[in-house]
Amino acid sequence: MQARLGIAYKNFAAWRGISHVGLGIAAQANAEYLNAHGEHAVVFPVRHNIDIVNSINQYNSEHAEPLTHVVISAPWLSCRDMAALVEHFKMIQFAIVSHSNVGFLQADPSGIALLRDYIELSYKYDNLTVGGNSERFTKWLSEAYDTFTVLLPNMYPIPAFVPHKSLGDVIRIGSFGAIRPLKNQLTAAAAAIIIGERLEKPIEFHLSAGREEGGGNIVLSAIQQMVKDVLGFTLVLDGWSPWSDFNETVANMDLLIHPSYTESFNIVSADGISQGVPVVGSTAINWLPKDWQADSDDAVEIAERGIQLLGKGVHQGIEALTEHNHFGFKHWKKFLAS
Repeated sequence: MQARLGIAYKNFAAWRGISHVGLGIAAQANAEYLNAHGEHAVVFPVRHNIDIVNSINQYNSEHAEPLTHVVISAPWLSCRDMAALVEHFKMIQFAIVSHSNVGFLQADPSGIALLRDYIELSYKYDNLTVGGNSERFTKWLSEAYDTFTVLLPNMYPIPAFVPHKSLGDVIRIGSFGAIRPLKNQLTAAAAAIIIGERLEKPIEFHLSAGREEGGGNIVLSAIQQMVKDVLGFTLVLDGWSPWSDFNETVANMDLLIHPSYTESFNIVSADGISQGVPVVGSTAINWLPKDWQADSDDAVEIAERGIQLLGKGVHQGIEALTEHNHFGFKHWKKFLAS
């Protein structure tokens, strides 16, 4: 019997496909990739544990074959609710997956405590596994707490046609995602200034505004102070939009800069590649080509990598993302066979 997978993510905005709900986009991308490669996957946007129960029951009532596996994205369910789920649906193999690497969990007040609680539950229930979407995270979790973990990396469908970007008179640079200290957009802005100075071209620097988190308002203020009155430099604050509209914004960029201090995948870098836009990332985004990675704390190095990538196309990025997809699919297949 073919495995039938449901991917449940907490739908903070209660809307489908909004670009700032990274968990939702990751779930959609994973399901799309799995379905295109012969597996069966559906996505459940949920608000609480009752929504998960209702989603499973509704799916099973509408299909001849019931769900066999359910992945819950990120640690947010209470231990009590998680126990009730795995107890009630004994025939479903559950996995609860951390959406971030270790460093980013400091932004979640209860994330680590919940993951440890889930590990304790997994000793009691055979149909519950804990894991992550990052190999570096699952290796740490396994060794730190002497437990079995499941690795379910993010995958990203690559379109059949990826355009090649030609440079115009203005260089458009994006550093997208919620503005947070760990995303390091201030260093991205610093690098963008250097790119404009060295190429002697006007710069439009784009940020995703309206969701400044965990000190992000201070980051945005610092960026505004940094770029104020810089000749030829324009700061553009883009609002949040559905994923398809967001990708149209990405497609208008010449370069993305994502020098994050910690990551497990970084969807917006994959968005860039899918739209033909090269990305300078940090070593935290370790699936990117090595030539696309720079020291997250070195604005000049980031700028130099960006200048090298401008107008060069994304062939290397497509190869790197394809390789990462193959790696991820192997691990999803292993989980779905369990």
